Amino acid sequence: MEIIRTESDFDRIAQLETPDLMGISFKCLCGRKHEVPIRVLRMGESVLDEVYSVAISLGLSGSGLLIHDKIIEGKAIKVFDKLKKNGMKLERKAIGDGRTPPQPEISEAENLAKEIGNPDYLISFGSGVISDFVKFAANSLDVPYFLIGSAPSMNGYTSSMAALSEKGIKKTLLVKPADAVFGDTAIFADAPLSMVLAGLGDIISKSVC
Repeated sequence: MEIIRTESDFDRIAQLETPDLMGISFKCLCGRKHEVPIRVLRMGESVLDEVYSVAISLGLSGSGLLIHDKIIEGKAIKVFDKLKKNGMKLERKAIGDGRTPPQPEISEAENLAKEIGNPDYLISFGSGVISDFVKFAANSLDVPYFLIGSAPSMNGYTSSMAALSEKGIKKTLLVKPADAVFGDTAIFADAPLSMVLAGLGDIISKSVC
């Protein structure tokens, strides 16, 4: 842990690129300890090729489970095949009926955590609801997890919150954040325009909240 003793020390950290801030912790001039618990962030072209090496560097071992929405099963199979080809030991689980998006209900997340057994780690491929399901399940099972974005539709990939509903009331549940987050620009560019616009709206809204 670094100790910030002067404003110049703080300025040095503040000028780091976002990926370089991952895993950092420091005692601030304000007297509090600040940290970024996500250990790895990869954004750009072909970052799926880095998932396996990141898993090795973080000490992940054993067999994992890739979870995705059945609506994007075609894309998910391509991601699954690439990760397996690169050396990852994975199984795959599709959520939903393939026609309508899964509902972000706590009960559904609880059922998922019960159904998937005891994987050594989880990988999410999806956007908001699937990410929140995997966050909740990984937190319940106390296993590490990675998030792979399927669309730039929201800003929750790096969040330590799972936004899920109970009896129609939306709740933000505190969960441990992902060990690593991956945003492959080729995948994002292929997302539906409506989801790209949703992400733009999310960014704009945060700046004035």
